[in-house]
Amino acid sequence: MPKRLIPIIVAIISLTTCVSSFASCSEHKKNGGTLITDSIGFEKKDKFVECRITVDVPVDDGDVLCNIVREFISDELGGSYTGGYADMDSLLSFYGRMKYDEMYDAAKEAGSPYSVPYSYDASIRKVYETGKLVTYQTVISEYWGGAHPLTVSTAVTFRKSDGRRFGKEIFNASFNEKSSEILSEGLKKHFEVKTDEELKSCLLGMENFIIIPMPQNPPYFTKDGIVLSYGQYEIAPYAAGMPAVLIPYDEAKSLLKVSAREMIER
Repeated sequence: MPKRLIPIIVAIISLTTCVSSFASCSEHKKNGGTLITDSIGFEKKDKFVECRITVDVPVDDGDVLCNIVREFISDELGGSYTGGYADMDSLLSFYGRMKYDEMYDAAKEAGSPYSVPYSYDASIRKVYETGKLVTYQTVISEYWGGAHPLTVSTAVTFRKSDGRRFGKEIFNASFNEKSSEILSEGLKKHFEVKTDEELKSCLLGMENFIIIPMPQNPPYFTKDGIVLSYGQYEIAPYAAGMPAVLIPYDEAKSLLKVSAREMIER
C-alpha cells in the first residue's frame, strides 16, 4: 500500500468511529443510558460584587435532549444570548458579565460597598435521572443590600426520548379533585403540624383558607416521588423558606396521566 494513502485511511476510520460513537451515545441515552454532563462555571468578584454561575452542561453528542437542555440553561439565565449553544463557556461569560455589570453599577450608585457585597449566585444542576427522565434544578439567589437575599428555586423534568418538559398537565382529574387536600396534608408534614389551625398559623394570608392553591412552580420528579414546591413568600413567610409537598410514587400513580405515569413504571 502506498504510504501516502495511510493518513487518509486513518482519517476516514477516525471519522467513521466518531460518527458511530455519537450515534451510539445518543441511542444509548434514549434506551436508558446516562445523560453525560460537564460542570462548568463563571466567577467574578471584588469588594462591590460577587457573581457566580455553575451549571451541569450536557456533553454535545448531537442528541435532541442535549440541545434542549442547553437552551433551557440559557433561558433560565435570562434568554438573551444569541451566540448559539455550542460554546457554553461563552454563554456563561455573557450572562455572568452582564449580571456583574448591572450589580456593580447599582453598588457604585449606592455610594460605598456594603459590609456584605451585592451578590448573584446561580446554580443549574442535574439532580435526578433514570433511564426515562432527567430532572434539573435551578437555584438563583440575589442580594442587593437589605436584610436578606431573594432566592428562586425551581426544577423541571425532561423526558429523555424526545426532550419533552413535564409541567402541571401531568395530573389527571382525580388529582384536580383532591389537590387541596393533598397539598394540605403535605404541608402539614412539611411544617410538622397536625391540625388545620396549626397549618394556618404557618402560612401567609391563609387565616380563612378553604382551598390550598397550587404552587406556581411546575412539579418535578425525584428519587422519592413527585415534588410540588412553593416559592419564597408565595405561601409562607421568609423564615419558613420554600415549603414543598412530596407525593410518593405509590400514591402518585393514580393521580397521573398516562404520559407521566409511564415515566415511573418499570
